[in-house]
Amino acid sequence: MQTYSRLGISYVIGHGPTTAREIIDSAILAERYHFTWAFMPEHYYDRESPSILGAIAQSTSTLKIGTGIINPYSRFPSLIAMTIATLDELSQGRVILGLGSGGVIGSLTHGIPNEFVNQKSDYPLGHLRETVEIVRRLLAGETVTFHSKYYSLDGVQLHFKPVQSKIPIYFGQQGPKMMQLAGQVADGVLITLCCTVPYVRDVIHRVEDSAQASNRKPGSVDFAARIITSLADDPKEAIKRAKQLVGRVFIHPGAKPVMDITGIKLDIEAIKKAVDGGKSERLNELVPDEVVELTTASGTKRRIIDRIEDYREAGVTHPLIVPIGTNYTEIIRCFAS
Repeated sequence: MQTYSRLGISYVIGHGPTTAREIIDSAILAERYHFTWAFMPEHYYDRESPSILGAIAQSTSTLKIGTGIINPYSRFPSLIAMTIATLDELSQGRVILGLGSGGVIGSLTHGIPNEFVNQKSDYPLGHLRETVEIVRRLLAGETVTFHSKYYSLDGVQLHFKPVQSKIPIYFGQQGPKMMQLAGQVADGVLITLCCTVPYVRDVIHRVEDSAQASNRKPGSVDFAARIITSLADDPKEAIKRAKQLVGRVFIHPGAKPVMDITGIKLDIEAIKKAVDGGKSERLNELVPDEVVELTTASGTKRRIIDRIEDYREAGVTHPLIVPIGTNYTEIIRCFAS
């Protein structure tokens, strides 16, 4: 059996495995076919990431599991540390913490809850920088006293220690300032959905420049990328299946840098109008085939494998396939023959 080293799986709402049981079963299958990582995203108001990761931890033995991603606005640093330490204990040392800024774009576009009166999702990088410091210290077993701009703790300590001596922290990548911060303090980066090869190279360049400026050793930051993956014997059918998701990704303001760096031209207003008006079938016309080819791994089995290798050659050290369609188990099996 041919295997593909450092290959992971991730998920997206409403495409591919969707229910908690489907996601867990797909992760079990991925481990069987020698995948090494599984990252579970969290979107409001949908399935919660840590609960599903806990079930995956109990159902697998080698697969590393990661939050992909959670944020410091809906979970305070001490709760994040508790959650990740618990998952590390359950998995016997296989957890990765994926953190995002959960900032202004997310709160306006994706409905990050603002259920505390007067709570604001502002200054995301400042929150994230402080969160990382607090979480790392708590996971290391320290008694933490911390008073700064966004968080204040007095003599806080976890009652137990995780299995890993240092749990890796990955940042959900979005925006140049986030990339700069990742280069300074993160162990890895989760590159956004619908990334292209030129965009991947730009992200890596920015993060590595920041890491070098911070006097970090070369190779200190790992680069994972979530890659939408659609399989069919007819390549055009595979591309068509991906158009709905690709269109929805690009109406998010955070996807604009991908378009700018790659030279992608889309009528974003028309796409948004179609989605908001319940006419999503129009995305089949509004999202050109060539955009799907640039931003996903869609087509036959051979095409999918070749596209994943394109991302590796661009510098992605850990591709994360995001299988879509009802044949998602077949997509997983593509990498095991």
